[in-house]
Formats: sequence, C-alpha cells, structure tokens
Amino acid sequence: MHICYFSSIVHLPTFTYNGSAPGKEAPITKDTMKESKKDTKQELYNAFLALLDTQPYQQITVTEIVKACNVHRNTFYYHFRDKEDLVLQLMQDETEKVLSGQTAAQSLTDAVRNALVFLKDHEESVSKLFNGINISILDTFFHDVLLHQISLYLRKVTENKEVSSQDVHTLAQAGAFLVEGCLFHYLQNGEPLSSSLDTFLSEVESTAQGTLSLMLDRIDAKNRTTAASTHHSAY
Repeated sequence: MHICYFSSIVHLPTFTYNGSAPGKEAPITKDTMKESKKDTKQELYNAFLALLDTQPYQQITVTEIVKACNVHRNTFYYHFRDKEDLVLQLMQDETEKVLSGQTAAQSLTDAVRNALVFLKDHEESVSKLFNGINISILDTFFHDVLLHQISLYLRKVTENKEVSSQDVHTLAQAGAFLVEGCLFHYLQNGEPLSSSLDTFLSEVESTAQGTLSLMLDRIDAKNRTTAASTHHSAY
C-alpha cells in the first residue's frame, strides 16, 4: 500500500533503453519471447525427426527428445501434450508453410513436388510415421497440401475455360485423392521415394494429368454449350 501511495504522488523519471548502449542486452519484448518459443519448438521438432531417422516411432521417448535439445522436460510439455501431439502440430505447421505459397506451378508434376517438400526432406521419418501413428494425421496433411497446390495449378490452366470455381475445387479434390492414393501405396509397401520419385511422378502425370485434363475439357464443353443455349434462348 505504501509503495502504491508513493508512486501515485511522485512522478519518477522513465528511462527507455534503445539497445544501443555498449555492454547492455536488448530488452525482452513480446516479439522476442514469441520468437524464442518458436525456435525452441522447432528445435524439438528437429530432435524428434533426427531420432526418427535412427529408430521406430514407438521407441522414441520424451526423455530422448528433450535430452537431444538440452532442454527441461517441462519445456516439452509446455508445447505439446505428448509425442503424438508433437507430430500433429508438426504436420499442422508444415501445412501452413505450404498453404502460405500462392504461386501456381507450371505443371501438375511441379504442383505435387511443391506439396511434397516435407516428404522429400524427411522421407525416412515420414515412412516410419506412416507405420507408427494414427494415419489420419498424415492423411489430413497430405490431402490439404496436395489440394492447395493442385487448386493453384488448376486455377491457372482454367483461366480461359468455362469452368467455375466450384468445378475447380471438385477437380482439385479428385486430383488430391488420386495422388494421395498413389503416395500411400508407395509408403505402405516401404518403397523409398528418393529412388523411385521419378517413377512416382510419372504415374501421377500419366494418370492424374490425363484424368483431370479429360474432366476439364468435358466440363468446359458442357458449360460452353449451356451458355450458348441460354444465349440463343434469350433471343
């Protein structure tokens, strides 16, 4: 109470440190604290993925993860409920990275490559996750990133076609499911994508590209016919 009373009647000078004085540390702000938490979270991700390169998912412990990061066990539980929650948040963060990109690929193959950056960088880890966690986590991740990249590509190639945004979304969904099915086939059979990626993408091009192109042409022709008929009826 005395302190509050004193401060209410005495106006103490306020000093603001701008970080330029020698021998002084920069002030801790909300932004720096946020970045620090973000860095720690990424370090936990990296430690987990490094461990996953050398052992099955089921054998990795929280103790090993925090030891590899040289952080306290409580730090792990500040960010994650458990090991599966780490994987879930990792996939969500990777999804956000892909979804932040708004540049359309030049081909369907490039669109798929853009969506599968995480897989290409961590193929061994993803393969072990595929066989060690709730498959719906990976299913959601791959579908979302594929849908986004394929949608960007289709919007670009349909600029001069009579194809609605709903048609594009439906076709992108079909393309994402098709590519995802091929991808899961490879992962389920334990085939290394690093050595067979070209084969995988060739399958994508020959199957998905042909299927989507055919569907696009049919929708375009149907919509043009409908538009022409409506225009003729107006007269």
